This record gives sequence, C-alpha cells and structure tokens, in this order.
Amino acid sequence: MLVNSTKVNTDGEVYHDSYQQQLEEEEEDTAATLEKEDDDDEKPILVQEVVQVPDESQAGDESTVFPQVSMDLLTIGTLLGRGGFGSVYGVASSQPIAKNAPQRIMHEYALKRLSDDVFEDEDDEDDDYQIEAAAKDLLIEATILSKLPNHTNVIRCHAVSAGFWENPARGFLILDKLSDTLADRIQRWMRLPEARAKQRARVRSIAPGIASALQFLHSHNVIYRDLKPQNIGFDAEGNAQIFDFGLARTHHADDKRKLTARTGSARYMAPENIRGQHYSFPADVYSFSILLWEVCTLQKAYASAASMGRLLRQVAHGSARPSRDRIESSAIKFLLEQCWQHEAALRPTFSQILGQLELQK
Repeated sequence: MLVNSTKVNTDGEVYHDSYQQQLEEEEEDTAATLEKEDDDDEKPILVQEVVQVPDESQAGDESTVFPQVSMDLLTIGTLLGRGGFGSVYGVASSQPIAKNAPQRIMHEYALKRLSDDVFEDEDDEDDDYQIEAAAKDLLIEATILSKLPNHTNVIRCHAVSAGFWENPARGFLILDKLSDTLADRIQRWMRLPEARAKQRARVRSIAPGIASALQFLHSHNVIYRDLKPQNIGFDAEGNAQIFDFGLARTHHADDKRKLTARTGSARYMAPENIRGQHYSFPADVYSFSILLWEVCTLQKAYASAASMGRLLRQVAHGSARPSRDRIESSAIKFLLEQCWQHEAALRPTFSQILGQLELQK
C-alpha cells in the first residue's frame, strides 16, 4: 500500500528516520510496559476477545465478494511496508483486477500477506499460535472489507488469492496501492517553515476525510481500534484513506461482549481501553482527537513522557492530555476537548465531528 518507506522498526513498521525517532518501545508491548510499573498501582484487566473466524459464506454478498486470483497473473515488486505479522508488496498485473478498470494497461496494486518470518519454525507450538492469530486477522480484514461498499476514504480490497478463504495463512489480499502515509507527510511538513505555518489548511484538507471514513465504518458496525498517522495513506488524487484493518472488528453499540483490552497503539488508546473496561465506538473518537492534535502541531503526542506506563495510567484516570496551547483555532481546541473527554459517553459522534469540521472550511 505504501511507497518510499525505507526503514523497519522493532514492531515491523516501516518508517522514515527523524519523525519516527520519537516512537518509543511502548508500541512494541504496552501491556509489558505497564506491568513493569509500581505493583501497587491499579492494573487494567486483560479481557479475552471472542472472535468467530469467518468463512467465505460470511463475506459480502455477490456484488462485493472478491474474485480469486492466481499468483501467476501478478508481477511482484518491492517490499512497500511491514506491520505486525504482515508484509505489503507492490504488484502489477497486465489484466485488470479491480472492477471497471481499463484494459490494455499495466495495473498496479498492493499485495498483503503474512511475513516470511511468521513461518520460521512451524513445528514450534508458540509459532503455530502466532500463525493462527495472524491468519485470523488477515481473514477478518478481508471479511470486513468485503462487506463494505466503496468509500473515498477507506482502502479497497479488489481480490484475494485462490483458496484464500480455506487457507488465509498462505494467501494474500490485493489492495489499492497508496502513495505515502500521514506519518510521512508530517515528517516533511516539520522540515518546511511554510508548511508548519499552515495549521488550519492541514486540518481542512485531512481531518474531514478521516472523520468521514470513521463515520462510514461506525455506520456499518465496524470499530477500527488502531487509528494513527501510520495507518492513514493517500491515493493518487490526494484523498486520505484509512488502511490496515487487522485490528478492526464488527461491533454493535449495545454489544455486551468485551473487546480485548489495550488493543491498538499506546499513545492513541482511549482511557477505557487502557483500564480494561468495556469500550465501543467512542474509543475511535478519542484516537481521532490525538491524531488531530498531531496534525495541528506536527508533534508526537506525549513525546517527552519519561515513562509511558505511568503516562498511560494518568491518561486512563483523566489527568493527562496534550497541551492545546499551540492550536490556532478556538473551534478545534473545543473539538479536541470534547473528543478526548474522560467519559466515553460525553464524546461526540463522527457525524457531530464532521459538522464541526465543516464550519472550519
């Protein structure tokens, strides 16, 4: 999905040097970081997530179920990115895979599959569990995308490998190929004084598309759970698109089933997620507020925190939020305050957020 990415961090995420130097090791294992803190502090309770593994019959209807393609039709290009247990490669096909694609030209896509290192020791019981978990995430990602209509700000899946639904561990997805990520662009903007001065323009050009994507996902009962600049890409027309649905789940607001606690990336986790309590769609709203703050300030939230574990406890109990001093718009300051409310029920919906962002145009 991504291009021009040149480094891989300890989490397998592709990044550019200086912006990502601010990433800390808490993204590798937030739970372990928390447990290294003082034993007398209250620790969130991890909740086992119950996920029914889908099969092909649970995918979208006939209009959205993906065609199955053979690797023989594809020319594999360079590694574009890695994240978690997955790798993404550029691929080309002389035959159109996407619906309504023009004939007689070389079509470029992104291919996502499990990374080779997931299969290093298949005889090891722990590795078997890792393969099963990674394959399940890929299967769930394909199933969720198969049920969604097209949306300008959500990446599209065009096809899956032959036999994918029976054996996703050895299969792949064919996705839109995106140009770069929001993390990449923040990196570039940081270096350009004229770009740093255009805070309001950045908000107007990026925030509505992301909010629209999340409104769309929530309206289709999908909670995303991993919103961050690294998971926002841009298509050829410059539209922001949410990608990487490995942690997304089908969810209903009145669902009593608990989702796994501390799922996502540490800096963007909602307080109720950190505490191990029931969480729902407002957790995505909280994550959006931290991302919006970073778009405004071109800084990594909580970059100066000495202890991420201690900071997360402060976030979980409502006393820590990024400073709004550098936010130029009073309306955006107010929106941030509403979106990162400690009580999830007090946060606005994305329909309400879009209404407030429209006033910034």
